[in-house]
Amino acid sequence: MAAGNTSSPLAAHRGRAAGAPDGEAEAQVSAVLTQLDDLDARPVAEHVAAYETVHRTLQDTLAAVDGS
Repeated sequence: MAAGNTSSPLAAHRGRAAGAPDGEAEAQVSAVLTQLDDLDARPVAEHVAAYETVHRTLQDTLAAVDGS
């Protein structure tokens, strides 16, 4: 992260998604990451499925940004 930047690691990548509508990709990433907020309160047996869902969504978002 840049010096003095105390926000999320995603903030360092803002504005780099030239292929996506302004802010859309970042909003998608933020929304999907909220699914992990209560992970510690869920049974461990649900963790893998939660991570897989988030990972799949992040991959799809990145592919859309890259135009793949």
